[in-house]
Amino acid sequence: MKKMKKNILANHVNPKIQKNQRGISLIGLIIGIAFLGFFLVLGMKSLPAWNEYFSVTKAVKNIEASGETNVASARKTFDKYAEVDRIESIKGSDINFVQEGGKLKGQFEYEARVSVVGNVSLLFNFANK
Repeated sequence: MKKMKKNILANHVNPKIQKNQRGISLIGLIIGIAFLGFFLVLGMKSLPAWNEYFSVTKAVKNIEASGETNVASARKTFDKYAEVDRIESIKGSDINFVQEGGKLKGQFEYEARVSVVGNVSLLFNFANK
């Protein structure tokens, strides 16, 4: 009986057996999934801010392409785009429309905050200059 226990213990310490063991441990798997989950949550929470930025950029490009020459009219048009596309971080009055070669060029800059957990948040600085 003593001999049998000795052999069992010898197998657990035997380097030949350990050399054949490969793979990830359960703790390593859990930590990896936790990191992956954390970054997925960050990505999913920041997606609406990026979607809004692309909507703002698209609206400004559409106004520029329309050939509009009046700044006040361009800002009202942007406010209509903002209402349809649910743009809430920036208004038409915040966009600086500049005349370049007879056409309007829209420039904007704004910040978007995304709450992650508790008092931790992400800050995005969006600009089109």
